Amino acid sequence: VIGSTRGSSLQPVLRALASGALSGAYISIVVSNKKDAPILERARQHGIKALHLPLSGRSREDYDAALTAILEERGVQLILLVGWMRILSAPFCRRWRRRALN
Repeated sequence: VIGSTRGSSLQPVLRALASGALSGAYISIVVSNKKDAPILERARQHGIKALHLPLSGRSREDYDAALTAILEERGVQLILLVGWMRILSAPFCRRWRRRALN
């Protein structure tokens, strides 16, 4: 999951996971570009790894490459964009084509 906001849209997914309605699915990480994004705390409250990936003056492509590296390291197969408030680069979109849901 990548998100920049409160993560309220993540809550139904968390409920579905907890109920077993999404059998075999799990959230391996929640990443935000905003250090104080409430979605990070929401993830932590549910025992999910939460990570702030700062922009640090990087270009869009460099940031998205760093994000992709983190997702790949965690074995992510599908990305949920939950309140993601950044435009994704073309290379990121190509890499995650048909595996990113907004």
